[in-house]
Amino acid sequence: MNLNVFSDILSKQNTILQASLITPKYYKIAIIVMLYSSFCPQVPPNIIELRYQLQFLKKGLPNFFEKMSARLQSIVTQREDWKDGILATRNKTKLLLTRKKSHGLSCITLSVRGAELQELWFLVLNIRGEMLALLKVCWPVY
Repeated sequence: MNLNVFSDILSKQNTILQASLITPKYYKIAIIVMLYSSFCPQVPPNIIELRYQLQFLKKGLPNFFEKMSARLQSIVTQREDWKDGILATRNKTKLLLTRKKSHGLSCITLSVRGAELQELWFLVLNIRGEMLALLKVCWPVY
């Protein structure tokens, strides 16, 4: 890839990112990759990661992820949203909430990273409580 073409792509991504902070919309694939890279696959040293995964054995519940996204707003301070994920922070703790469908299963995964274990558990338990409350209110069969 030509270096000028690459710098043009980066400048367009920065423009898209700035515009998306003003108006909510789904990100392009390149920006999603950039957001995922800020929550790298390997856990850095001196950082703890907790995960909670909610799996639906059948087809996922309609709008569950979107409703959970709305409930997450009162818990986190800063967030970046895209179609199947949310990258958020609270204090110095990072949070990644993703929706994935594979092999007929639909699952929502919460990953929380930080240095302070008490803050991590606070987030996991609060978000887990919100998920379970949402299941009881909207879909009482579960």
